[in-house]
Amino acid sequence: MPFVPDFMIQSDEYEREKALVHDVSSWAAFARKWFPTTKWPRQRPDGAAAKPRAWESLSLGGRTWRRVSYDYDITPEARYEYIYTKCTVGDPIKFPHERHSPRTASEGWRQECPYCQIETSEVGADTCPNCGRKLVFTRVSE
Repeated sequence: MPFVPDFMIQSDEYEREKALVHDVSSWAAFARKWFPTTKWPRQRPDGAAAKPRAWESLSLGGRTWRRVSYDYDITPEARYEYIYTKCTVGDPIKFPHERHSPRTASEGWRQECPYCQIETSEVGADTCPNCGRKLVFTRVSE
């Protein structure tokens, strides 16, 4: 059974505090309080290996998507909120120079749905073709 972090249980307080984040220090305090990832259970290392081959890539909405796995064994709703908040609240504060950069694959961006655990480098519509949630932009690590 996946873990349910406190920010999902205390959602009113979490949302109030998230709305107050405006700089690096307030982001750090918010993340430290609500995202104590060292206390969250981690996925078992054999989890991805146990998935069938069809789990690796799929076609949805006219784009090719790859399955991705995440470090923490938290509910899909919590995983989405955690990553969405990091990408839409934390990253613009921590990396302000990227705020207005072109969001294209050639610039190193991809779109990801943390809920469905899929990503694509074929940047397009901003909603997940599988669940309808807003996709997040993530930067490809070099």
